Amino acid sequence: MKDKAHSKMIQKYIEWKKKILELRLEKQKNKKTKFIPPSRKLKFDTEVPYNHYGDRGFIDLLITTKRRGKIERKHMIEFKTEIRDLGEMLRQFKKMEKYYPEADEDGKDEWFDRKKRYIPLLMVKKTSKNNRILIENRDYIGLKSFNSIRLWNPDDKSVTYGKQLLENHQ
Repeated sequence: MKDKAHSKMIQKYIEWKKKILELRLEKQKNKKTKFIPPSRKLKFDTEVPYNHYGDRGFIDLLITTKRRGKIERKHMIEFKTEIRDLGEMLRQFKKMEKYYPEADEDGKDEWFDRKKRYIPLLMVKKTSKNNRILIENRDYIGLKSFNSIRLWNPDDKSVTYGKQLLENHQ
């Protein structure tokens, strides 16, 4: 059941991101503004493997943003429907962030020397239990990791940034 909910969350997120891009492009076309380049494309890859000297794992979702045929940025996203083991969740996230760029073959040289930017995100389903666990463990998680957390409700598509969650509970 957990894997099914996890997969469903990822698919809903992909559909949502595609819809946002469509709406932005439509808004630009109607208002003739420079809000978003018409040449921007999103590529979605799920369960992207990496292997760095035996440190193996999978990135739940890799979103590559291309503009005029060139890679602009990449979002590496780890999804969690439920926080069962906070330490393991953070370990997986930090391992992905640390080791994936070296395994990336898509313009590896440009990405490895940090001319381009990877944006690691931890997408946690927005529930009162998950929110409580994050708030109670804010010191353990640390500010840097908290800034990479997004709480997302797949049903109403609302997003709360980790930083906002902290500010609301100060």
